[in-house]
Amino acid sequence: MRPELMSEAELPGAMLLPRDATLPPVPLEHTEIAVDVVGPLAATMVTQRFCHHHSAALDALYVFPLPVEAAITGFTLQVGTRTIRGELRPREEAKASFDAAAARGADAALLSRQRPNLFSLEVANLQPGEVVEAQIGFFSQVPFDDGWFTLSMPTVVLPRYQPEGAPTGPQEGQVPLLPEGAAGHTLSMRITLDVGRKVELETQGFPCDTSEERGRTVVQLRDAAAVPDRDAVVRYRPAGEGYAAAAFAYRAAGRSGATLLMLTPRALPAASEILPRELLFVFDRSGSMGGDSIVQARNALRACLRALNPHDTFNIFPFDNVVEQLAPAPLPFTQAALDRADQFIAQIGARGGTEIAGAIGAALKQPRDPERLRMIIFLTDGAVGNEDAVLQQLAQQLNEARVFAFGVGSAVNRFLIDGLAKLGRGSAEYILNDEPIEPAVQRFQRRAGLPLLRDLSVDWGGALVTDALPSPLPDLYAGQPLVLLARYAASQDQHTTVTVRGRTAQGSYSEQMQIELPLTTPDLHGAWAALPQLWARARLEVLEDEARHARSARKQTDEAAALALEYGLLSAHTSFVAIEDAPADAQGRRSAQQVVVPVHLPAGTRRAAFEPDAPQMLGGGGPFLGAVRSMALPAPSRTSRGIMGAHFDAMLDSAAFDDEAASCASPEPEPEVAEDYVQAKRSFAAARPTSAPRSEPVVSAKQRREAALRFLGRTQAVSGAWADDERATALAVLAFVHNGHTATKGDFRSQLTRSTAWLKGRPDSPLINLALRALAGHIAADLVTGAAETELQSLGLRLNELTERQHLGGDGDGGVLAANVNPHRPDAMAVGLTACLALLAGDRG
Repeated sequence: MRPELMSEAELPGAMLLPRDATLPPVPLEHTEIAVDVVGPLAATMVTQRFCHHHSAALDALYVFPLPVEAAITGFTLQVGTRTIRGELRPREEAKASFDAAAARGADAALLSRQRPNLFSLEVANLQPGEVVEAQIGFFSQVPFDDGWFTLSMPTVVLPRYQPEGAPTGPQEGQVPLLPEGAAGHTLSMRITLDVGRKVELETQGFPCDTSEERGRTVVQLRDAAAVPDRDAVVRYRPAGEGYAAAAFAYRAAGRSGATLLMLTPRALPAASEILPRELLFVFDRSGSMGGDSIVQARNALRACLRALNPHDTFNIFPFDNVVEQLAPAPLPFTQAALDRADQFIAQIGARGGTEIAGAIGAALKQPRDPERLRMIIFLTDGAVGNEDAVLQQLAQQLNEARVFAFGVGSAVNRFLIDGLAKLGRGSAEYILNDEPIEPAVQRFQRRAGLPLLRDLSVDWGGALVTDALPSPLPDLYAGQPLVLLARYAASQDQHTTVTVRGRTAQGSYSEQMQIELPLTTPDLHGAWAALPQLWARARLEVLEDEARHARSARKQTDEAAALALEYGLLSAHTSFVAIEDAPADAQGRRSAQQVVVPVHLPAGTRRAAFEPDAPQMLGGGGPFLGAVRSMALPAPSRTSRGIMGAHFDAMLDSAAFDDEAASCASPEPEPEVAEDYVQAKRSFAAARPTSAPRSEPVVSAKQRREAALRFLGRTQAVSGAWADDERATALAVLAFVHNGHTATKGDFRSQLTRSTAWLKGRPDSPLINLALRALAGHIAADLVTGAAETELQSLGLRLNELTERQHLGGDGDGGVLAANVNPHRPDAMAVGLTACLALLAGDRG
């Protein structure tokens, strides 16, 4: 075995790290990704350019991620002007051929799958000054959910934790990390969308530019030499409902065909009653979650808790290589329990390894209430190397619990996170660093109960359709489509009616659609022609799932190997090998060194998180630390009238509250609260911002409003109030309504449902009336913003003073906070000023 040029240390139960910061000459220079999207299908070409500047020949090993749903069908090696096409062979045969070619000095490359979303490329005998390009082609089905397609492209390997005794090394996802700030290889990406209709578009991860070319939408990374340190995500929603019910088919002459069917059930009735739930949050606080990810996960958990229903119970299980828990048994959704949870969450820091197995066991051993629907909710980046063992354990211990998962961070292990949700008949959401949490939490809340459609079956109307996948059919939650891939074979064209049946809360469900299954299709190129290979990729996934849980996997392994070779797919049992005949001077070309290409840290993480003996943010302890001491916060110091108080009454009593009202007078504060206002104004003006450094030099008014609403959404009390203050609560409600959120739409429905009930139970006042009428859609926008303007005038403050003191990032993200204000239990002043910012930013100077 060749000695490695980069000295490395293998740490039991940890990561693979360079012993020093001195990097060898790394040959990988640039990765270019080109994606052509046609409807629901994508064709992708990844080009990796190696340029060797060392003085002697060497080999390169590069471990990199690709989407878990990728059907890899092609591999080419370009050496100077020479093109070497890869051949798909059984894995062991391909490896033996590569080793033999490398030993004789030939140009050779080996492309292998190490995990469903982790791949390795070995390039042998790179010569000094030589430029080599490796091209990898694959097809994928773009996931469709809630009316949106989501194309995700991972660009960096998330360093994966391996438990003690598990295999280690680069192929296991334990890759050398570049020192922080060191230059590495760069990335460019171009995505072309051809979906036939006007597209609504969102991008996440990298700054992007968008343009139109010949009726297609083109998305490119703004930086053509970007740092590949995060997932690139493009979400698109075509105009109309053409993809709510659609079918596509492809069949080559003399071969069986494949069809893709997409059906989003229409007008499903909601459940007749809301079942009480038991929500067990399994919270990853391991080292890989350090930095931005742990803050995002804490805020996501706070938002989830505010979205609970009144009769729910909950518990929290932070884990690294030990597991802690909030309480010995699930707690009721009360203010005391929420306060206890807030303080518990606030002291969760990143540390240790990702021993997720213990956390699963701890959660599922909780005393169970048979009257409640048990739900396990994971918040994790999935940075583990023993995915199969984790999924096996969950399958064995699940016992009818439903599983939902939040993937949190700039680069996440979607194979594991999707697998957890799939096993638990739930769904997965992804929250990138610096992206809004609330849309994902709102989708979770809509789905975190019994599915809307169960016991599904499909009748193909007599057509010769076989091997439909997935099998068995999944339950469907709100907004989820039924997506099927199937093979078909017949001696003539088939026109058939497909009938989908199932059960809803109110009874039976049935929906039909007409589809065409042609004998042959035109000689199409690109993604449409890959439908048979996409079906085969789905079938391989089924066989791998079966093998994971079988006592003997020989049958599944043999079928998977034969299927991959038949359809030309890279798999766990096949590899691509590209070899050129050795030249006459081959012996002089042989390499005696191998470079393992180091990778960038995922954005927002810190190298120290992956070092041995990472700092312990929390104290040590056994596997279960049991109940945490009650750490109740002091009661609010103001009454329900509070510091946002009585001056609003005089101001609002003088206004005409009809739809034509345009402005409000600005009265003096009443004497009993005047001193409060003077003191509050002085303390606020003297306070300095304590927020984390801002990631963007310029923050738009929209970003400020959205951050303010996020802060309000995760600081509401169980009662529905903010700071137990009528005025602060009414202003918060007005802020949500002004930005398009109500109790029936938007991302804060649970919070506004509770606040509506709380306000209706308070004594009648003009401001409360304004808030309730705004919720009903009966108030003009300028009257709503006029209330916020009057509030600032009464305090002698200007909008720019609020923006200067708004926290952006960290646990207080979005809040307008003085230095001494608890970001988890803000006082009425902080709530009111944050609401004013959400009402006025971008609307008034």
